[in-house]
Amino acid sequence: MRLYLQRYFFTFFIFFLSVPILTAQDSIKITRISQDDSLNILDIYVSAPPGPNTNINANTIKFIDQVPGKDLGECRLAITGFNASPPEGYIETKINILFLLDYSGSMKINDRLGKSKQTIKDVINQISLPVGSKFELAAFHDDIFPSVKINKFNIDEELSKYPTPEGGGKDTDLFRAMIDKVEELSEEEGKQILILLSDGKNDNLRNPYYSLNNKKRPTSKDVYKAIRVADITNELMILTYGIGNGVDSTFLKELPSLTEALEDQHYFTSDPSSITKILVDQLAEYNNDYVFHTKPSCNEYRGELRNLLLQWKSKDFGVQYDQKEYKIGASIEPVYIGVLKEDRMNWFLLLLIGLLLVFGTLFLLIYLLPFFKRREFLKKHVVKYVPEANKIKRDPITQDIIQEGDKVVVKCNQITTLETWDALGYCPNFPSCMEFQDPCPGKGGEETQTAFFSQKGNSKIYNWLWYGSLGGLIGWILYSGLFRISKLNGLNEYVKSFFDESSLDPTAAFNNITSIAQNTSVFLEQTFQGGLLGTALIGAITVAEELGSTRKFSPLRVSLRVFIGVIISFLVFGSGFFLQYTLLGNVQYSVFFSGLINWTVYGILFGIILSIYSTIEWKKGILGGVISCIVAYCVYFGILELVPNDELAKLLSFILLGGILGALIVKVIASLENFELIYLSPQEYNGMVKPISKWLKNGMEVFIGRSAKCYVFIKWNDEHVEDKHAMLILENGRVHIIALYETLLNGVIIPENQKVELNNDDIIQLGRYSNSKMQYKER
Repeated sequence: MRLYLQRYFFTFFIFFLSVPILTAQDSIKITRISQDDSLNILDIYVSAPPGPNTNINANTIKFIDQVPGKDLGECRLAITGFNASPPEGYIETKINILFLLDYSGSMKINDRLGKSKQTIKDVINQISLPVGSKFELAAFHDDIFPSVKINKFNIDEELSKYPTPEGGGKDTDLFRAMIDKVEELSEEEGKQILILLSDGKNDNLRNPYYSLNNKKRPTSKDVYKAIRVADITNELMILTYGIGNGVDSTFLKELPSLTEALEDQHYFTSDPSSITKILVDQLAEYNNDYVFHTKPSCNEYRGELRNLLLQWKSKDFGVQYDQKEYKIGASIEPVYIGVLKEDRMNWFLLLLIGLLLVFGTLFLLIYLLPFFKRREFLKKHVVKYVPEANKIKRDPITQDIIQEGDKVVVKCNQITTLETWDALGYCPNFPSCMEFQDPCPGKGGEETQTAFFSQKGNSKIYNWLWYGSLGGLIGWILYSGLFRISKLNGLNEYVKSFFDESSLDPTAAFNNITSIAQNTSVFLEQTFQGGLLGTALIGAITVAEELGSTRKFSPLRVSLRVFIGVIISFLVFGSGFFLQYTLLGNVQYSVFFSGLINWTVYGILFGIILSIYSTIEWKKGILGGVISCIVAYCVYFGILELVPNDELAKLLSFILLGGILGALIVKVIASLENFELIYLSPQEYNGMVKPISKWLKNGMEVFIGRSAKCYVFIKWNDEHVEDKHAMLILENGRVHIIALYETLLNGVIIPENQKVELNNDDIIQLGRYSNSKMQYKER
């Protein structure tokens, strides 16, 4: 740590000493840092002073990476490739590039004008000219606008002066514009390049300029003559780009052939955005940037703020330094520079591991968990019978005399042989025993062996745990299978059109939108990772909640929640990327905290979604969602830190996160429930819990009956239960039952249409001959 502080202090000491040098025009500068997705390397763009002995190469440049507040050791970036433009050093000749933009009414068609402006903007930000050179912009329609100097900082402002024309727009005085701007360029020193973006039409018959100034309308031959005169020094180059259908290609094709420059060209396109790369390649010879392809030794990037230090040794300029802050990756979507994805574990092998984990867990829960519960039951509640003096005990079902040494269950008030208990699966007196004058606590119904997916008793927690794990696996399959493997390059390029790094100031601090623009691939991956995972989790746990309810399963309710979940998940995790790169840009541990905030917000919305058309109160849903998401995220983040293989870590963390989320949220929500009904019979529904707090607290009348509209829906066959048999209401903090038809409370028939207060553990039976019994519980 001490050595690290010394090195860090020394580096910044050198940097501050070099500030006067770095602010001069003859200084080296890091202009841009970007990740090359195709080669999985880090590209560093360097602008250097002009001169024949600049001597920029892999031997004179050194890069060191640092993370403020974290000792990474000597994180040098190995230079694996080097591109120089031009190869022999920078061109000292001044370059004057003029964009001549057609601003006539015909450029409104198919947004030719808007796309042409975007092309100019893209080129400006991708080309860095030698010192003393300049970009200029001029536009024309009936009139010709003055040329203005443009750069990365004022390009938006200057282009905004040419909004889409209203109505039909103006006509096109193309010939006069070309003559004026060619003559204007000829007065400049150095190389002159005119770039024309037009549909090639010359329509000046209605232009009052000529009649008012007594001028003769120019012809194409006048344009050709002006170009030949301007190119007398062989320094003029003309690039013409025909925009849209119906282009006058004859005139535009002729212009480049009139100069002595061999690089002149004409290009036609219906979409101006497609010429950006052509223009950039055409002007690459005059680009003032060197590009270094590097592989860092500390190659894991989680979106933390990094500081790249550059050292350059030159004969003419001595030793110079520069530094630049940047970010790559994100908290939940780390980037590993230099690690080829082909070298990672095979996707199908990972899928097999995931399936084994999820369905192996299901096997354990279905088969091994009951096995261990059985062993525990035998140990705690089964003994060998010891006869009492002068007393004979009989089995309550077979009436056989229980002999000394027979295995009996002593869990309830009445002794039962183990054979009878196993045959029934529960105490033979349950649930009637709970209505006796001296009632048994009903423990004989707790150990009933039922199907795992019935979600009765503690199996509900294990159900939600498994469904959450399944959701995590589905999220990983959707993300890694549909997104990571397919790459969705088209979508990547589409999103980049909104976050175009070339349209932003590359010299600005990297804790703003510029940093986001240079990480569009990571932004997409994090958004899709979180969005697909979040959607899968909501879908899986929504299914678990729906299956755990006594009401009829509704695909519509599940679909509605999943649809909302898709929108919410993508918004939350897309916003999380902006959070990390803007508000928390310079905060220590921002990588962890941005993810934590992300998942907290997701937990809030997750809880709200689960409360839609369900028995879960929104406040309890939010609390359960927040607690479970925070715990699950901490475990998730820890796995990503501990497991060396990123893909395996992501798979494990997705599955574990889903499992923890499912188990915790149902546990938290259940612990916060105030009022609930536990079904006692029929036996196949014994142990299933029906929360009723939400409806009661909202002032609703909670009906119990066979109608599917009842909140407590009796979906089993019971001919003694009416559509709306009884009703529960909440008054002054106490729950009351109103019998609409014959109803028993603790074995006693209660008056119809009268309020009867319920006490904890009361047994409700819907008619003396009904097999529908439930127990009222207060917490």
